[in-house]
Amino acid sequence: MMKLASLASFILAASSATADDNVTGDLDVWDDIFASRDYHILVDAQANGLIWTEGPVLVTNNNGDGDEMLYFSDVIAAKTYSLDVDKAIRDRTKDKANNSDATTSNILDTYLHVIKERSGDAPQKDDNWRAEPGGNGLAVLSKTPRKLVMCQHGAQRVVILDVDSGTTHTLASEYKGKKFNGPNDIVLRSEKNGELFAYFTDPVYAWLEKDRFEDLPYLDERVKSHGPGLCGVYRVKLTEDAHLQANVKNEV
Repeated sequence: MMKLASLASFILAASSATADDNVTGDLDVWDDIFASRDYHILVDAQANGLIWTEGPVLVTNNNGDGDEMLYFSDVIAAKTYSLDVDKAIRDRTKDKANNSDATTSNILDTYLHVIKERSGDAPQKDDNWRAEPGGNGLAVLSKTPRKLVMCQHGAQRVVILDVDSGTTHTLASEYKGKKFNGPNDIVLRSEKNGELFAYFTDPVYAWLEKDRFEDLPYLDERVKSHGPGLCGVYRVKLTEDAHLQANVKNEV
């Protein structure tokens, strides 16, 4: 089995400890998958205001330099970020060569940028109770890498996000007339006939309340009373044209 080159090009971590300290799960399993535990940079989550990061997608810039940009969500802080991966790695590699710490402390506005505030576009009336109001899973439209498909907990929908303006265009928000719970993870797939589909999950997590984060049985009731009545996996058919108009068809 071919192993991936490293555990990660970077690690989003709560502290500047070693890679072994910041991997969740069985390291023996990780070692079967990855060729190395080394990382190029270690992003200090606390110093950069990161709380609960999800939905990473790596995109090659279309500006001709071949650099890669990482987009990811903070579902609790309700922000969507971009991280200039190659620039950060180049600079931090120089730091390591000079025996400096390769941990990225406060890198906001240097390599790390907020591209959308209130990324889940939750109604402000929900701010007092939603534990995870932000955007979550991300996928990139290959022909237009400055456009991402994003799952939103707060608005309970799937949207196209323009990373330059932060504006969104709704792809899907309901099934059989009922709002989703809060789409979570997403992947795009081009079928043999050329049709493009977004497949996404719709679990209970968008209903988590700040004061009842561990008391989970109420979530099933919320799915029935305020959601579609089930936690499903859906697909949305869309066309990837210049205007990003979507022909939406929801299927369980």
